[in-house]
Amino acid sequence: MISNIFLLLQAVAIGFVVAAPVGAVGAIVIRRSLHGHRFEALLCGIGSAAADGVFAAIAALGLKLVIAWMEAHHGELNLVGGAFLLGYGAYMIWHAPSLMRRQDAEEEEEDEVGPWSLAGLADRAGMIFSGFGLTIINPATFLGFMGAFAGLGVLGPTGEAETLAVGTTLVLGVAAGSTLWWLTLIAGSSAVRRQVSGNIIVQINRVLGVVVAGVGVLALFQVF
Repeated sequence: MISNIFLLLQAVAIGFVVAAPVGAVGAIVIRRSLHGHRFEALLCGIGSAAADGVFAAIAALGLKLVIAWMEAHHGELNLVGGAFLLGYGAYMIWHAPSLMRRQDAEEEEEDEVGPWSLAGLADRAGMIFSGFGLTIINPATFLGFMGAFAGLGVLGPTGEAETLAVGTTLVLGVAAGSTLWWLTLIAGSSAVRRQVSGNIIVQINRVLGVVVAGVGVLALFQVF
């Protein structure tokens, strides 16, 4: 029992650490949090955590067909993801002031719009799919889990978890750790938001746009 709890805590730590580097999803979560959209930022993080859980399952349970498919379509995944990130990053850079003005207008109506209103449902669903999609197209995350699990010594000679219970514990722990990271990032970004002016948030938006676009350019370079 103690060993299972210890394994779960290790998996939580792995999920937290692997999710922590601020890439495209992190930039989107920070931007949403800075604009006061903590709920949408959390949905984006949950989508990313779900993708981390999928990667953890592939790494722990040895789903060889999925791994082979990802390797065979690595170029297409990078092309689609890279183009999206480059366009979204450019949008964040050039429209940072208008995004801030729009946020100010939205905050005035915030009390009238419920978290699951029809007006915001599509945007919130998009946040989940964005977080999931931008994470699932990044094979580096999968490799990170493979290396971490191998370091724990929980993978057998065939590269799979020693038992189904071990594999399940790893997947659940990784998803929980990833979610914990996004909650931490949202809380930190929200705290910063209360301490800075709107002009500074505009500049932060531009920096985050550069990060997102940069990730997209790197993905496209891997294709060509």
